[in-house]
Amino acid sequence: MAFAVVAFLIMSVSIGELQTGRMYPGRARRAYQSSHAANGHTSYKILKSTLKHCLHAFGDSPLVHPMVNVASVKRVLSRLPGARALYGNSEWDRKHPFDRAYGTDTSGFLCGEELLTGHPAEAHGSPYAGAQPSVMRTVFATLPHNERSTFIDLGCGKGRPMLVASEFSFRDIVGVELSPPLVEAARRNAAVMAKRFPHRTPIRVDEGDATTYPMPAGDVVLFIYNSFDHELMQKVADGVEVALKFDGQRSIYVVYCNPVSGDCFDESPLLTRRFAQTLRYAAEEQGFAPDTRDAVIVWQGGNAPRPDDAKIVIVRERWRAELSV
Repeated sequence: MAFAVVAFLIMSVSIGELQTGRMYPGRARRAYQSSHAANGHTSYKILKSTLKHCLHAFGDSPLVHPMVNVASVKRVLSRLPGARALYGNSEWDRKHPFDRAYGTDTSGFLCGEELLTGHPAEAHGSPYAGAQPSVMRTVFATLPHNERSTFIDLGCGKGRPMLVASEFSFRDIVGVELSPPLVEAARRNAAVMAKRFPHRTPIRVDEGDATTYPMPAGDVVLFIYNSFDHELMQKVADGVEVALKFDGQRSIYVVYCNPVSGDCFDESPLLTRRFAQTLRYAAEEQGFAPDTRDAVIVWQGGNAPRPDDAKIVIVRERWRAELSV
């Protein structure tokens, strides 16, 4: 019965997409979408989105999820034209174990027009994808005196790093995100976590340009998951330098996961590497991202000893960095 319902929903999504193409082919379809942009979602988008949501929710339910992921069943369903709504386009689209454990929604790989606002910084940003909790836990545990620090996730997306940060004793936890839909998603996730763990540090999500976000007073931990290109990352590094020059007694740590533009911080005379390692994802996180490990570097303001001379190696321009052995 469940198999039949899933197959029906997949075919409905597929038929909806075919009908959209027939009704509004080529330039006419793009013109139709453009003419209705000011009014939000067009009717065909609403229908298609609703069908995809139903299929995704049904396929992710505790009873159905194990069944549709049995190899033999997946082989059959994945051949249907609308199967991407069930299985996603990549490993990122699978519902992460973190979300299953806590009832949050931090999974997915998002870069569509529904996230855009027209802000100039969007041309320099990265699609949304969530960092792995095991990697973050390992790195956050190395930071001293968390109780004195404000944790800031620059380009927080749906907020998974902030949710993991709430497991630690940070004084404040803040996320900064430009896309309104991602801001709302992060706020919903923060509310879920606050209800489940009311004793933890509250999470605040601010909408705005993360590269111009004012640095709060006191000690700060900046978290970045390859959120911006080199140009905007240099702005972040410049802002860190200004803050350190203004108050040389404070501690500022920059935690950069997948440090594609890590040279911006390496070249700062006011920052020194504190931590530089490639960390393998926990066993239960394997298969929920295209990779199996992430390079992470932590810089500290001041004259902290450099842990090693590992060099940043760009293995995929703009998107992926590793550390030399």
